[in-house]
Amino acid sequence: MASLRDAGHVFLVLEFCARGDLASYIRRNGRVEEEIARKFMQQLGSGLNVLHALHVIHRDLKQENILLSALDSDAVLKIADFGLSRVLVPGNHVETVCGSPPYMAPEVMLFQKYDEKVDMWSIGVILFELLNGYPPLSGRNNVQLLQKIRESKSLPFSHIILPGLHPDSVDICTRLLCSNPENRLSFEEFYHHKFLRR
Repeated sequence: MASLRDAGHVFLVLEFCARGDLASYIRRNGRVEEEIARKFMQQLGSGLNVLHALHVIHRDLKQENILLSALDSDAVLKIADFGLSRVLVPGNHVETVCGSPPYMAPEVMLFQKYDEKVDMWSIGVILFELLNGYPPLSGRNNVQLLQKIRESKSLPFSHIILPGLHPDSVDICTRLLCSNPENRLSFEEFYHHKFLRR
């Protein structure tokens, strides 16, 4: 990215990703193999590592905001749309309700204070969708979605793919999609999880 300025304007020159986003990739290909999901998560982890170092929370991570450099499994993923992102000093919290409901952490929907772990919930939803081809929980509105999150005792992994999934894949999804943010994986725990390091 480059920026140019004149007297009253800032022009951002961005890379053009002509291959679409992760949502269209999944619509075209369905669920992905575990190794491809790991590769995609490693790339997202690298991008989030930069944001984490700068104390930036994205707050709208979703498949539509992850762009692809190619149409196949060799694609390089690019995190996009920083319109809702903000700097959050460690130890501080935010209260603004924002994001996309299917990827929004429960504490945001409940109008509670939150921190950078909201991005970890979103990453969990994305990973679950990559592995299964469908979202972990859904509802017609925020109230119904929140109710399903509260009532859920376990993640609805596909019974067809679950026997073939490595336990690390199930563990990282389960720990990212923990409704209690205190028990949810932190960025550091996610970044060093065995699923990404295998």
